[in-house]
Amino acid sequence: MMATTDLHIAEVLLYGASGAIGSAAVQLARIFGAQVTSASSVVLRLVSRIGAC
Repeated sequence: MMATTDLHIAEVLLYGASGAIGSAAVQLARIFGAQVTSASSVVLRLVSRIGAC
């Protein structure tokens, strides 16, 4: 059995946030309240729209 814990993440840096897994990671991090910074410059508009800085 797992104990219930309070997950609070302050900041996350994601490399490759424009891919399928990366964009899901951005969205999950935002759900948990993290400030997300993306190191992906390929599709900056996309990662900005899904919540990354």
